[in-house]
Amino acid sequence: GFYVGIKGGTASANHAHMDAGSFVFEAQGVRWAQDLGMQEYYSLEKEGVRLWNGDQDGQRWDVFRYNNFVHNTLTVNGEKHQVKGAVPILATYTKDARLGASLDMTSLFGSNLKKATREVVLVKERYLQVTDQVQAAGQPASVRWTMVTRAIPTVEGNRIVLQGASKKLYLKVTSQNSAKVTLKTWSTVGESYDASNAGYYEAGFESKVTSGQTDTFT
Repeated sequence: GFYVGIKGGTASANHAHMDAGSFVFEAQGVRWAQDLGMQEYYSLEKEGVRLWNGDQDGQRWDVFRYNNFVHNTLTVNGEKHQVKGAVPILATYTKDARLGASLDMTSLFGSNLKKATREVVLVKERYLQVTDQVQAAGQPASVRWTMVTRAIPTVEGNRIVLQGASKKLYLKVTSQNSAKVTLKTWSTVGESYDASNAGYYEAGFESKVTSGQTDTFT
């Protein structure tokens, strides 16, 4: 069995995270793309974290599990998502050959991008295809694509191999305009007040889109 879930929405909703565009993915009994979930509020409040300041520069968004850096979404120029950005679902796909949805992610990135869309689909229930089309604004855009997983990621040539308990998943990336794509992994260790994420890993890639250019990453 294969399963995918994808969400839009806004970080400005009550108790929300900067997770618009995120997806979870299961195949053959393994959840490969994970969501870390919430951190219990008291564990943060007792450490003096100003949890209820939800402004763009509020400390709430420094909490590891609440910002976009550790969700299965895009980050541009190393910046947090726009709190008031809202991501609508543009379409859903319900045919057996293509199951999923597409989203308009533009409002998450402020002046960093002119446009951004994401499509997440199960293709013939054989593999998951995530397609991100981004158009840089008046400056180059550094795009970071991340996925949280409990499988151990290893960069091998032009792919990342995710090793689960008894199965493997292969993460491959193509760029429409042949932009250089750098496959990467990141730590899931946060600040002293953050919950432990032991046993979780983060994998994905980085690439740079030239000023005014549109590129598609699949």
